[in-house]
Amino acid sequence: MYNVFILNTKLKTLLEVNLAIRKCTIIFKLCIKAVTALFIIGSITFAHATPLDTGNWSQIGQMSSGGGMFNGNLSLTGCTFDDGNDFWVEAPETFAGQELLFITGDDQIWGLVDYASIASIMTTAPNFAPNLAWLDVGFSGSSLSGSPIGKILFRSGAGEDPWVTLIGSHCAHQTSSINAGGYGTCNSIIWGENNWDNSSIHPALKNNSDGVRVFVSRSVPEPSVLALFALGLVGFGVSAKNRKMTRE
Repeated sequence: MYNVFILNTKLKTLLEVNLAIRKCTIIFKLCIKAVTALFIIGSITFAHATPLDTGNWSQIGQMSSGGGMFNGNLSLTGCTFDDGNDFWVEAPETFAGQELLFITGDDQIWGLVDYASIASIMTTAPNFAPNLAWLDVGFSGSSLSGSPIGKILFRSGAGEDPWVTLIGSHCAHQTSSINAGGYGTCNSIIWGENNWDNSSIHPALKNNSDGVRVFVSRSVPEPSVLALFALGLVGFGVSAKNRKMTRE
């Protein structure tokens, strides 16, 4: 009888251990599925919020609200600046087809452009007419329809240039909301240099939108993005393996 009691006790212990293992396995599977689902849902939910959510980007510049900026000419190499609020750094890489993104600090307004377009315009004779074909322009958190045309004004020797306007021509007035040509409003200027905050109209967009940030596209994802993607793949793989073992 004693041996039978010992055997029953051991069997009960084994059953309890087995049950505990099965519970842990179920919880682990649920956790893996949850992580995978969050990764997939996050990718879908934010896929079309702003350009920052659809590509691989590195920030190279920032201009705070209420502040100015140095004379850097939007250069991707050979130029750095940092005054504690505003900064500019070299791009981590340069390549054909690289894109430049201007986006406000509140993520509500942006302009996406092929960097080669900017470089080309800055070598031509200056004028005030629209000359910049944006890849994407966003206002109030949504992309505009059609093909928005903006303006880059670059005059050799003018420290405040380049001026970058999202819609229409460059606004030369500092007291009027609409320029002489009637193409667009002064408050659609998203970039200017050489402490351009000294007017009341030109920096309106920047100062009312928590500043402006500048990003360049990357040829490969940032390490953090790669890690998140890898986590999703691992979760999917483990879940698939467990399903296979369950069927067997």
